[in-house]
Amino acid sequence: MKRFESLEEVRECGREWADMPTRIVRKIDPEEVFNLYMAAMKYVPERIKRYAESYGFPNFEQGYIVCGHGFAGRCIKQKHILIDFFTVLFTDDVYFDHVLLHELCHTVHPHHKPAFWKLLDEKLRETSVVPSDYDGWNREVTDSPHFDSETYDGYSIYESPGKVYPVSTIKRCVIRTKIFSKKPFWRYYKPIVSPDLWEKYRSLYGFAKKQRFLNGFYWIG
Repeated sequence: MKRFESLEEVRECGREWADMPTRIVRKIDPEEVFNLYMAAMKYVPERIKRYAESYGFPNFEQGYIVCGHGFAGRCIKQKHILIDFFTVLFTDDVYFDHVLLHELCHTVHPHHKPAFWKLLDEKLRETSVVPSDYDGWNREVTDSPHFDSETYDGYSIYESPGKVYPVSTIKRCVIRTKIFSKKPFWRYYKPIVSPDLWEKYRSLYGFAKKQRFLNGFYWIG
């Protein structure tokens, strides 16, 4: 099995899977899926860390990959960031980088109030994820006489840039169940790969030997 050398290679494979019929995806070797998952575990946290260091998010500590939990990304305790495997595979570059920055902004603002969206808007421009003339603000909401910037906490005031590929729930489940249990263990799905397979790809991607199991996904380090 080949070693993926970059996040771009991982995401290109995801684009190929998005275009495949589900009947073809069913034939993909589970080891190929696990290889891709481990590559994502290596390269996505590296990109988040680079963004955190380059664009001023000192609270960030570690990034992780989870799979099929219904969210694109999540920030925990304003320092840990979870990114869903399907966000890595099935989004365009703008949407993907926007999700990383969205979660990094939660290390500063743990809510969706206007201050959060203002920071995200600034960082999207600073990183050139969106062009300088991009206007994501929903003026119908922000210009409404009923809008209260002190109490508002939600998603409707800003339109997320980028595109999510139209991949069916069935295809996502087919991919997930190749390396994870079919039913969630507590809130997360439990990996069902063998220790030998884990050791093989731990070595391939240069993870430290010490690792522990955290809520259904591997915590490296």
